[in-house]
Amino acid sequence: MALDQYVLNKIVGACPEGLLICDTRRQAWPIIYINESLRALMGESALGIVGCKLSVTTPFNFLGKTTVVKLIQTALDTGEACQADLEKDTNDELETRPNTYVHAIPIHDGQGQLTHVACFYRQLNLNDQISTGLLADKILSSAPVALVKKDRSTGLLSKAYFDDQLRRDFAYAQREQRPISMFLFDIPYLFAYKEVFGATGAELTFKRVAGTVAGCFRRTSDLCARWDESRLLAATLTTKPDKAEEFAGFIQTRVRDLAIHHPRAVGVRFVTLGVNFVSRVPDRAETLGSFVAELLGQSDVETWGGSLINNN
Repeated sequence: MALDQYVLNKIVGACPEGLLICDTRRQAWPIIYINESLRALMGESALGIVGCKLSVTTPFNFLGKTTVVKLIQTALDTGEACQADLEKDTNDELETRPNTYVHAIPIHDGQGQLTHVACFYRQLNLNDQISTGLLADKILSSAPVALVKKDRSTGLLSKAYFDDQLRRDFAYAQREQRPISMFLFDIPYLFAYKEVFGATGAELTFKRVAGTVAGCFRRTSDLCARWDESRLLAATLTTKPDKAEEFAGFIQTRVRDLAIHHPRAVGVRFVTLGVNFVSRVPDRAETLGSFVAELLGQSDVETWGGSLINNN
């Protein structure tokens, strides 16, 4: 027996999570529905939001910088759901306001065409948790690993976030038959450097090199993460295969220009950067695991935690 439409509307309206729905069949994706929970979350900002076009509306300014548009674009590109936390404005004076997470879900019709996008909003109440000292643990345990975006040590992307975003980019490149480029960078003789300057000195040098490498991947869609103690992994959709080698050489030159003295490097006086890369259009039949294994080797892919290899 089908669920009564009136009952269904009541259930959706009373959902404890905020809900926003956009109609992707119309120009600029107008907002056609928000439920009572989202109205309560937004307060006065909710007034008049229904009917507004998403492309010219920033209804979530009260939450600070929003990633909603990026999320929806990602959902459109990949045909998959995606999620993240709404970033706070660094100049915001409301430091005690709750963190809010959004989960964007693309909705397709019977022919596979995207017709709507639904965004669900969940709020973590700081006032209830800040005094317990367990807020960080609760966020990490309840939120998907992809929400842990940054590696605290280097400021680069975490492995989990890199993995999640790489899946998205590979699926897009494979579906649209566009090139994707991956680079593996390593600092030769870093362990010998560590013997001279100690673990702290080696780590500071790695961070400096990592910052230089990451600075070469400037587009918001570019990815850069720490692979292990001496290596970095990066991916981009914007480098053409015939330019990948030139781009890799440019990054090597940038690191060489840092002129970081290396007393135990062989044949050179400074810290240098080794690089390997794969840049091509992925075959429609291949897996992400096999693509990455072409760059890293099968054993290294498995040390990533098995997540990439599970695409096989």
